[in-house]
Amino acid sequence: MQEFFKLFEEYCKTPGVDSGKARSYAKAIEYLCDYLNITAIDDQSIALIKELENDIYDKHSALYNGMLLFLIGRGQRSYLENGYIKAALKYFFAFFKYTTSQHTKWTKEETVLALALYCKIPFSKIHKNNPQIIELSKLIGRTPAAVSMKMGNFGRFDAELAKKGISGLSHGSALDKTVWDEYHLNMQSLSDTVDKIPYMKELMHDDNVVPILPTGTTRTTTVQARVNQGYFRSAVISAYGGKCCVTGLEVPSLLIASHIKPWCDSDPNTERTNPCNGLSLNTLHHEAFDNGIFTIDTDYRILVSKTAKECYTSEVFNDFFVKYEGKTIILPERFLPSKEMIEYHNSKLVNF
Repeated sequence: MQEFFKLFEEYCKTPGVDSGKARSYAKAIEYLCDYLNITAIDDQSIALIKELENDIYDKHSALYNGMLLFLIGRGQRSYLENGYIKAALKYFFAFFKYTTSQHTKWTKEETVLALALYCKIPFSKIHKNNPQIIELSKLIGRTPAAVSMKMGNFGRFDAELAKKGISGLSHGSALDKTVWDEYHLNMQSLSDTVDKIPYMKELMHDDNVVPILPTGTTRTTTVQARVNQGYFRSAVISAYGGKCCVTGLEVPSLLIASHIKPWCDSDPNTERTNPCNGLSLNTLHHEAFDNGIFTIDTDYRILVSKTAKECYTSEVFNDFFVKYEGKTIILPERFLPSKEMIEYHNSKLVNF
């Protein structure tokens, strides 16, 4: 058992989990096994811990309070009260899977998670040393290399990458294509699916900026809409390399995934959270785009409203808008803006 816990401690070390915390996680699982009289880590003991998992987290359960007394007797109550056991379990189950079935086929759930991360980070950052890939690998019991390879498989379905001469990995399973077709243009469906998978919210919802919701949604759906908007934002902004597609500004807190076809006019299943309905814009140009001060045409060139140019003749307006007119926006490496949605947006504008 001690050798198992040493290996588990090493497994827990990720860019977000230092050696001290990893040691605490291993010790937390050791205390849990001691309390449950588990002397071997096998399918039976894993099943028992999974069965008791909810009670371990519930401060009102007999199991929680029994464990608390057990740990107080050893001077280690913090392992339960500070959440080390709860935090350790998310790695523990994956570690057992990793040690017993490293070469099993990918499940649909795992493949969906790989796609969710594929949509969140730029393609150029998909490699085994990426901290988010390392973290996901730990949580699903795969190696970072295996996760990055699975994400690379999605690149072969991405038409925009192909146009740039990037083919992605040539091999993959039929399941990869099934998951791609089902989710890659619908961040809402992807969000809903990922949120049902244990331990994934912290990894997949790590955006530090909550976008302002467009009008047209109901108060009762505001919370979920914000989550789905977070997925949409991640996919759009990562596709543009974390830059404003007009100015090239690279300050994350100032970037917004702007809808081309307005949220209130978009189909909730095929358009609202479709990354091809998004532009990465800084907050000023987001508002200007929404208010018809500038737009883009279907060749992705910037157009400035004639009315705006007549009304605003200052150097400042020129610097922020007029000097970009006729230039092509910074194009994304994937999720190229939909020409149909651009045409819809522009059909509502006048005097361009």
